[in-house]
Amino acid sequence: MKARKTNQSTRRGISIVEVTIALVIISILSIAALSMIKISVNVEKKAMITMEVSNAAENAVECFRYAETTEEFFECLQMTGAYKEEDGAFTFSGETYTVTFHPEGNQLTCTAVNEDGEEIYAFTFRKGGGAE
Repeated sequence: MKARKTNQSTRRGISIVEVTIALVIISILSIAALSMIKISVNVEKKAMITMEVSNAAENAVECFRYAETTEEFFECLQMTGAYKEEDGAFTFSGETYTVTFHPEGNQLTCTAVNEDGEEIYAFTFRKGGGAE
């Protein structure tokens, strides 16, 4: 019988170049996926803040609509959350935002700013006239 020669070219395996290319492709896909997750988390965070600010504003408008005095307005606000009174304005602070309500006669002005001081929400409500 003839002895079989083992030829190096007939042996199959994964070369270091193939492994390197596979790792580069996996790395690129992972970076893209992580970037998309980060963007998604930021969008969700902004949506949550907008919803919380909107709820605080809705509560304040309802309190303002039915309150006869500033004291009644503040008492009503206190029942809906942890508001602070400062110089005739009422402030509610979340983790990354602050909402301020300024009642003046038949008008309520609302402004909300994020942690960077950028305005993220603003409106004026007039009793009997709606929001602007």
